Amino acid sequence: MAIPNDATKLSTLTKKEARAHMRQKLRGFTPQYRIEAATEIVQRLKPTLKGARSVFLFAGTKLEIKTSLIDAFLREEKIGRSYPCIKKNRMRALRTPEHVSMVSFALDQYGIPSPKIEWPEEDPKKVEIVIVPGLAFDLRGQRLGQGGGYYDRALPSFSNARYVAIGFDEQLVSELPTHEHDIAVHAFISNKRVLPFNDI
Repeated sequence: MAIPNDATKLSTLTKKEARAHMRQKLRGFTPQYRIEAATEIVQRLKPTLKGARSVFLFAGTKLEIKTSLIDAFLREEKIGRSYPCIKKNRMRALRTPEHVSMVSFALDQYGIPSPKIEWPEEDPKKVEIVIVPGLAFDLRGQRLGQGGGYYDRALPSFSNARYVAIGFDEQLVSELPTHEHDIAVHAFISNKRVLPFNDI
């Protein structure tokens, strides 16, 4: 399998070094490329989303894939959506009203579009698909997050869900540095490929 990243094996780096490397790479993407990649990803993701009743997804930082097209598709299909809200060092899933678009979210203290804290909390056990962000992903289904550990702590509570990571194809590497508490995903979908991990 061809891996697009110019430093395909980041496992020799510390996580801090790997994050710095990937953030620098992501900053180099043009706005046009970001739009094209987001459009490709939502098309590749649609078969996974169709028929689901509840999806947990992220709004994203400036460096991550924009998920507004995914949000629009879920609204069209009348699929329940919930978004992360950080409170007291815990990530909660807040259910988004059917008529509300993600693009109307206000920025939280981290500069990330977030749902209103007064919206009801979704039962994680009812969520069928968790769309997971990250700085990098490897061929074992491991992901490199932003460093807060929120997803690694929260994902086990979504016990009936498939974890589907999305990102630019350039975020795929052969191997990442990992720790025992890191949670692997079930699939990675980029603007170039759909990569399932059957051994998870």
